[in-house]
Order: sequence, then C-alpha cells, then structure tokens
Amino acid sequence: MNQEGKMKKKRLGALDICILIAVLLCVLGAAVRFVFKEDSVLAQNTPLDLYTVYFTVQDIRETSARYLYDGAGFYIEESGEYFGRLAGTPGTTPALKTYTDQNGRFVEVYNNTDDDRVARIDVEGAFIVSAVMDEDGYLLLNGNTYIAPNKEVKIRSKELLVNIRITSVVKAN
Repeated sequence: MNQEGKMKKKRLGALDICILIAVLLCVLGAAVRFVFKEDSVLAQNTPLDLYTVYFTVQDIRETSARYLYDGAGFYIEESGEYFGRLAGTPGTTPALKTYTDQNGRFVEVYNNTDDDRVARIDVEGAFIVSAVMDEDGYLLLNGNTYIAPNKEVKIRSKELLVNIRITSVVKAN
C-alpha cells in the first residue's frame, strides 16, 4: 500500500542506452564521411580557380529574361550545389524553330510576336564559376561536379528554373 502513493523513479534501461549509442554513432559516422570523403570540398588541398562558362538556353518565355541579370546567383537543381553567378546580362534573340516541309526541306521560323503570353526567346550568356581541373583533365565545379562543353545542366535561382547547355569553358583572367 505504501508503494501505491509513491511515484516510481524513471531510469535509463539497457535498451535506452543502446538506442542512444546507435544514434550517436550514426551522427558521428555521417560527419566523418562528409569531412573525409575523397571529393569533399573540405578535404581538398588544391585551390579552386575561376572559370567562365558560356551557355545557351533555347526556347524559353520572353518574360523569363528579366530574371537573367548581371550577378544573379544560380544553383544546380539536382544537388542544390552553387553553380555560379551571371557575368553580364545575357543576349537574347527570338526563338528559332526548325520544321521539315512536305518536300523534306528544313524551314526555320523565328518566334517574333509581341504577345508576352506566347513570345519565346533563345539566350546566350556566361557564368563565372569556381572549379578545379583534376589530374585527368576534367573540370570539376566546386571540386565535385563534372562540367564540360555540350553538357546540359538544370539550374535555378530564387526566381527561375532553366536548362542550360554549356557551349565552352575558359579559365577566367
């Protein structure tokens, strides 16, 4: 009867201690893998260089051009990794569509409408990125992601998501 009025003390049992140790080991293991993985930015001992990445974007809405301004920062959509910043305001031209007529000839038609709802453009510009050249001659963006001419990359900013095609990469002066 005396024990009914008293509250039982809660103590850590053997199972609780095992669970706490397992959680601690998981967190510690993830931290160690992040710091010591071979291609980690933290594990790199070579400095990153600046490169100019020239790109094209084809057939996007004309209203999207307002989000492509000098200094705008972009990130890779897939990984969230920082891609780079725009160097200058990209040039735009009306979007070019290529059709094949009944005789098999190619016909090129420019989208040169004044209607904002259907106006499409092609964009050419450049990004300034941080990258390193590995021992095999491959360019690694931020030391992690392979980039090269003719590669398509989906990038985003706060306002815009766009697919770019890299046309060339040059070391910045």
